[in-house]
Amino acid sequence: MKTTLKITLLLFLSISFSCNDIDLDCLGCQNDTIGLSKKVIQFSSESNSTTITTKGGEWWLSEINLDGKNVDLSHIQKNANQFKVETSDFIFERKNAKEIFIHMNQNLSGKEKKLGVLLTHLNYGAHLNVIQSSN
Repeated sequence: MKTTLKITLLLFLSISFSCNDIDLDCLGCQNDTIGLSKKVIQFSSESNSTTITTKGGEWWLSEINLDGKNVDLSHIQKNANQFKVETSDFIFERKNAKEIFIHMNQNLSGKEKKLGVLLTHLNYGAHLNVIQSSN
């Protein structure tokens, strides 16, 4: 009985401390394999653009949503090294394996706009949030 208790306790402790040195901001307790140069981008209500980079190049696009509504991605190959998602509000373009261009058109809605992007590689998901001020 004591041996079983010791083994159970040892197993519990080893599981409890197994993710200590890993970025706890990740999905699935994995190391960051994407390496976004920025995770949050703030824009004024004017038309704005920026380019960000990734350390890893093997990620794919999982989801884009604007103000909580999913954007249709059925027309693109989400794991290609180059693609462009373009709507009347924004452009999200993967220029190459490690470079992303983001453009937000002028915000005339009177409300703050939030563009959310989920990039995935293996079991890791990186969230990119673009926040555009209201006019």
